[in-house]
Amino acid sequence: MRLAIYTAIPAEANCLCRWAREYCAQRNMDGELVRAGSATGFREEIKSGRFDALVIAFGDTEGFLAARYARELDRDCRIALIDDSGRYAIRGYRLHLSDFLVRPVDRRRFFAALDKLFER
Repeated sequence: MRLAIYTAIPAEANCLCRWAREYCAQRNMDGELVRAGSATGFREEIKSGRFDALVIAFGDTEGFLAARYARELDRDCRIALIDDSGRYAIRGYRLHLSDFLVRPVDRRRFFAALDKLFER
């Protein structure tokens, strides 16, 4: 499993990555975790390799556009978008997002999103 987490907020990145590692450990999943802190880093990473799942938490228009860009490059990748409001939820549905989370995100809700990302 190759999971990428993208957020420009360092504390949020640390927390989401820690939770993702806990999730994988609890489910005995081998995985590679990629983290980027900027839209530029995201675009470079997403072009460079195939991901099984993405968690995009740039927020507002930047996050939605990043999810749309990822979907254009890979129709099969599962994507969860984290935003400050539900403003992009309907548009996210059109992108076939696996989940849409509104901040603040807690551990239980994030694990539920990962369940959706990795169900096959």
